[in-house]
Amino acid sequence: MNYNRLANDPINSPMFNGNASSMGGNGEPDPAYTGVRLNSNMFIKSGGGGGCVKSGPFSEYVLSHLTSHTYQP
Repeated sequence: MNYNRLANDPINSPMFNGNASSMGGNGEPDPAYTGVRLNSNMFIKSGGGGGCVKSGPFSEYVLSHLTSHTYQP
């Protein structure tokens, strides 16, 4: 597969569009999720998802992580 052709619109590409043969979508829309703050100068804004992934091969995975992690460059 020529992945370069998918770079302009990855969310709607066959690789991530959430259909049965994709790797999954962007998660259910979650208005409370605004993104991830890496430190005081770096913030990655939400791509519109942020909630549970409901389709694709990773929809049944459960991710556990520490909630008190501090980023240190």
